[in-house]
Amino acid sequence: MRRPDLDDHPRVRYAAAFRTDARAFGLTDGDDVVVSLSTGIGGLQEIGVEVAPGARGQGLGAEALRAASALIPEGHPLIASAAPGNVVAVQALLASDYEVVGSRQVVVRDLRSSR
Repeated sequence: MRRPDLDDHPRVRYAAAFRTDARAFGLTDGDDVVVSLSTGIGGLQEIGVEVAPGARGQGLGAEALRAASALIPEGHPLIASAAPGNVVAVQALLASDYEVVGSRQVVVRDLRSSR
């Protein structure tokens, strides 16, 4: 369900730093699972999920990812990003019926540098 009260969650703020229209979704109560949905590269819908450390290992991330698929109209692509080294995230995505179709590198300029 849409959770505007979680729009300031670090997961959603991170999504908003690189994407547009970042919105938070989650369970009806608490903030153990936060899902960000935003518009990413090429105008594609992109999802991110974060499970609080105390709630991990219960399949909540995979459950949230499956439920989030319903937020996108059928037939429209939904991108989920995970760093290859983030084994837990990759496993949750694969357990949620997402499949690896490619990879990308996103490089941003360090605006603090004066070079």
